[in-house]
Amino acid sequence: MKILKLIHRWLGLILCLTLLSMSLSGTLLIWKKEYLWLSMQQARAPLQADTASLALAIDKISSHYAANELLLIQIHHEGLALHKVVLDQSKRALYSQHGELIEQWSDNGRVEDWLLDLHHRFLLGNTIGLNIAGFSGLFLVLAMAIGLIIWWPRRRALKLGIFPSKLRGIRKGELIRSHSNLGFMSFIPILLICTTGTFLTYPDQSKELLVEPYISEGDYLLSDGPLDTLTGKEFISWSQVVTRALSQHPNATVRWVSPESETSPYRIIGLQQANGWNSSGQTTVYIDARSGGMELNMDDTKRPSIERLYDFAYPLHTAKLGLWYRILLTIFGFSLFTLGLLGLMSYVKKR
Repeated sequence: MKILKLIHRWLGLILCLTLLSMSLSGTLLIWKKEYLWLSMQQARAPLQADTASLALAIDKISSHYAANELLLIQIHHEGLALHKVVLDQSKRALYSQHGELIEQWSDNGRVEDWLLDLHHRFLLGNTIGLNIAGFSGLFLVLAMAIGLIIWWPRRRALKLGIFPSKLRGIRKGELIRSHSNLGFMSFIPILLICTTGTFLTYPDQSKELLVEPYISEGDYLLSDGPLDTLTGKEFISWSQVVTRALSQHPNATVRWVSPESETSPYRIIGLQQANGWNSSGQTTVYIDARSGGMELNMDDTKRPSIERLYDFAYPLHTAKLGLWYRILLTIFGFSLFTLGLLGLMSYVKKR
């Protein structure tokens, strides 16, 4: 047990700063939608999601940029009357739902992008920062498992509560008790946050380990939906493209579109099915911008269940499951922050 306590103590100390940073920034990001709604008048307009309005906005946005500069348009970003545009060279822009430019910036020019970079990469880039975040999640799972083993023999201390009885003159023993009890009470939610965050940090490696061994190549053939037979330049306008995609999936919602480029001849539409598990638009329709033909129609609901379950990590980690879940994740996000703070305070108190 002494060895486990030593490992737990030093793991916690090493993870402390990353834990405090990730938990606080992640909790704030849960309420990104409300921040945008409060800070931008255009975001508060009633949504206009009809095909004609969407197509007109996409055309107006596309006209602002040269070929290959525009990579992606997120339709009604965060469920608001905004379209977020992803450009090359780490540039972003926000447009009203009518296609009027509101703001354009580079890198972390807006506070929500800065918070995301802090949460996901510690502002240190896709190599150093991303790996720090990923390994922090993995080692936090280990630290919590060891903490649970240490706590179990003294589980009766749970009756004494989570928070110290007083803040002034608080003793080291009370800090450790609060830290241990809070860790037990929030063990499952924090485990969920850490594992889903690790999946998002290492998507290819996680999928290769957890999904690919359990599906065969033939399973993907089931995800090819029916294709329409329209061809010709008259069928490649954004109005036609969106209409054709929605005709294949009548109950779906358009989440994003991607224009053709030098590397891809397709206009791609990302849709969320009414019974889809992922809000990021996993159903995709590909229309060739040269011929007008529909080349691919990937139906998210027909993919292997294990792959859909894996992709469910995204809404679980980013709180895209409704207000009740956002409130719960906020509570446990602050629990994780408090857990790290109590651990650090107990270590400082000991010294």
